[in-house]
Amino acid sequence: MSQSFKTFDISSLNNTQIEAILKSTVAPRPIALVSTVNKDGKVNLSPFSYFSFVSTTPPVLVFSPTLKEGGLEKNTLENLREVPELVINMVNYEIADKMYLTSGEYDKGVDEFVKAELTPEASSVVTPPSVLESPVSFECKVDQIISLGDQEGAGNLVLARILKINISESAMEPSDLPNSSKLDLVGRLGDDYYCKTTPEALFELHKDYNNTTGIGIQSLSQSIRNSNILSQKDLDMLASSASLPDSQKIDRAMNQDEVKELFLEFETERDMIKDGIHKLGKSLIAAGKTEDALATLMIVDQI
Repeated sequence: MSQSFKTFDISSLNNTQIEAILKSTVAPRPIALVSTVNKDGKVNLSPFSYFSFVSTTPPVLVFSPTLKEGGLEKNTLENLREVPELVINMVNYEIADKMYLTSGEYDKGVDEFVKAELTPEASSVVTPPSVLESPVSFECKVDQIISLGDQEGAGNLVLARILKINISESAMEPSDLPNSSKLDLVGRLGDDYYCKTTPEALFELHKDYNNTTGIGIQSLSQSIRNSNILSQKDLDMLASSASLPDSQKIDRAMNQDEVKELFLEFETERDMIKDGIHKLGKSLIAAGKTEDALATLMIVDQI
């Protein structure tokens, strides 16, 4: 597959163009709804989508308040220099509009909890309150603030060490781990676009956690790689298998009722049998049974 590209030289773009391109292409991004307090105890709440986690040992989140016009710092950054504690609240669909309300350029000291009618909840180990309506909140202290420049748009990387995590019981599994699909988190894209993590938008890439490497596409037989039924995505999934099936697995695949029926129906019509086996393999891939699919598809090489 080939495609053409529009290439941008950074030196030929202004800051507005760079920002628009990055916001549209580095996406979707999670949103950190950050609560802070200043030295006088005034609360601030503001969203940032320049946000991720960057370490688990120690557990550290990072977000970046960029400088405003004239190189001025945002209230969140000023507060963190005065009181280096914060709560990073995750944003779900239910509070997305309220999150947007908090993004306004309010005067220092204005309480965005009030503006958006969000509920401040006393935190356990830090001074700023959590957002009660948020499904997940991280109580953190500032490890470092790294300035990337002094002009408008320059980032300031806030490395926030997690001290405590609060997760809604409604999103928890019996394993005591959260279920991503139950959090209903939203992501930030470019322009005015956001995205939801609805069930129909989710997909899984099944990984064998006992295996760190796959066999690779080059290990698949020509009959599989040149199939007019299997998609490139199907081939990619087959290539993630831990190993090629042995003869016993292929023999078991030969004994599937669907395979036996194909041989009875088409007898010596090899192409019809091959297409039928490839359709069966494709359905097994769709069901997440990649190893069974590979064993089934390799039957073609035996006939």
